[in-house]
Amino acid sequence: MAVCPNVGWLPDFADGQAWFDPTFSGESIVPENNSNWAQLDVPAINEAIDEAKKITGQAERDEAWGKIDRMVMAQAPAVPWIWDNQANIASSDVQGAIARWNGQWDLSFTSIK
Repeated sequence: MAVCPNVGWLPDFADGQAWFDPTFSGESIVPENNSNWAQLDVPAINEAIDEAKKITGQAERDEAWGKIDRMVMAQAPAVPWIWDNQANIASSDVQGAIARWNGQWDLSFTSIK
């Protein structure tokens, strides 16, 4: 049994392609800097990913990537192992903003009185 690393993936943009293409496409399996840590290479999933990348309508894209999500999850290639606990401490002098994508302080939107 392969021991999986404790890794995570943060997409560059909000779209199914940013989540599933780099992390679960067989084409993403490369000798170095591999982001498909599960080594998932299922032809039906690879084909669905290739087809979904061509779709331009947002509703159709969302539906296609949702189907791919269900296909990937049926394979169980990844298991949430640990969720980091991040203490976000503020004061009356700090107007903090928490980033939705990682639960930590978003310094771009945090201000000091």
